[in-house]
Amino acid sequence: MRPETPSGCVPQHYPWRARAHRRRGCLARRRNERLIAELSEPPPGAQPLEFRTRYPQPATRQFALIFWKFWQSYWRNVPYNGTRFVFAGVLALLFGSILWGVGQERRAAPRRPTCLHFL
Repeated sequence: MRPETPSGCVPQHYPWRARAHRRRGCLARRRNERLIAELSEPPPGAQPLEFRTRYPQPATRQFALIFWKFWQSYWRNVPYNGTRFVFAGVLALLFGSILWGVGQERRAAPRRPTCLHFL
């Protein structure tokens, strides 16, 4: 005896039921389409939504909230930020050691392309 599925959706490991399922349509899909059609029209006597301004809050307040949210989420990931700071320090030491004397040698033109090659 074939096991019945409890919902309107048919698993893919029942290929013999897939054709019948496609033919008659999923019950859940039909229910959702009916709900969408019913709820897409406002009830009789309802007023359309109106707002006094285009945005719910001033731009400065929105910027402050977005910046605060960014700041909170940014500093919660401590291992990521620690790794970033370590790599930034290592790269600063690397580039500093490579380019240490380049500023002092203004007349030594052949050295500049060699130093820029490292970048």
